[in-house]
Amino acid sequence: MKVTVLVGVILIAVGLLGLIQGGLTYYSNRNVVDLGGLRIQVDEMQHLPLSPVLGTVAILAGAYLLFDSRRGRDRQP
Repeated sequence: MKVTVLVGVILIAVGLLGLIQGGLTYYSNRNVVDLGGLRIQVDEMQHLPLSPVLGTVAILAGAYLLFDSRRGRDRQP
């Protein structure tokens, strides 16, 4: 498998996930209370929104790489 095909497939997958989920969700720990031996932490859910334009661009770039790799294979003798 060529590198361009692999990168194209990864870009399409990332673009689709970005469009379906609408962003990236992650958790972070925050210290609320820290008094000597007493420590209280809170897990906060953070959401990083991603523009649908970025997902669309990633899908189009991946499709271009896949198309270009097939076209390049047809040109070679």
